[in-house]
Amino acid sequence: MRAIILFLVLSIPALGFSQYSRKVGFEELRIDSTAIWLDSVLILGTGSSATRIFLNELTGLLNDKFKSSKVVSIYREFGKTDVETAAIIDSARKQGYDAILVFRPQGKSTMFTDAHYESMLSTVILNGGVRQAHSHSIYEQDFKVVLFSNKDTKKAVWSAALSVETGRSVSGAARKTANLIISSFEKNRYLQ
Repeated sequence: MRAIILFLVLSIPALGFSQYSRKVGFEELRIDSTAIWLDSVLILGTGSSATRIFLNELTGLLNDKFKSSKVVSIYREFGKTDVETAAIIDSARKQGYDAILVFRPQGKSTMFTDAHYESMLSTVILNGGVRQAHSHSIYEQDFKVVLFSNKDTKKAVWSAALSVETGRSVSGAARKTANLIISSFEKNRYLQ
C-alpha cells in the first residue's frame, strides 16, 4: 500500500506538467446567408513541414467528421504559388466537388523550443532537491480558412481566421480545430 501511495505522489505531479497547453483561436470572418448543402468537399492546404503535419492530422479528423455526415471529402496539398493553386482549384472544379475548403497559412510558421526548470516534490525526493531542466517544442501558425462553392471559386461562402499554438503533439489542437469548423458548418446549415 505504501508503494502505491509513493508511486502516486511521485508520478501524478509529473503528469500535470508533461503536456504543453494547446491554444486555438477561431473567428468566423464571412458567412454567406445562402445556404449550400455539402455533399462533397475537396480540402486544400500548404505550408512548412510542421504546418503540413498539423494539416494532415486536422484533415484526417475533418474527413472522419464529414464521413459521419455522409459528405465525401479528400485532402490535397496545393502549390506554393498562385498559379499552382489556381490550377489545382480549376482541376477540383472539373472533378465535381460541391465545395473547396482551403487552409492558407498567413505569415511564417514558428517552431521553437521552450526550456524551463521545475522543482516539484518528486524532483526533490528523487534528486535530493536538484531542479531539473525541461523543454518542449512549440508550433505556432495563423491560417485563413475559406470555403468556396464549386460554382464560384472567386467568392467565399464562408471564411474564418484560425490561430494555432501547440506542443509537439498536434492532435489536441487539430481535434479542437476540427470540432470548431464542423460546429460552424452545422450552425450555418452547410451540413445536414
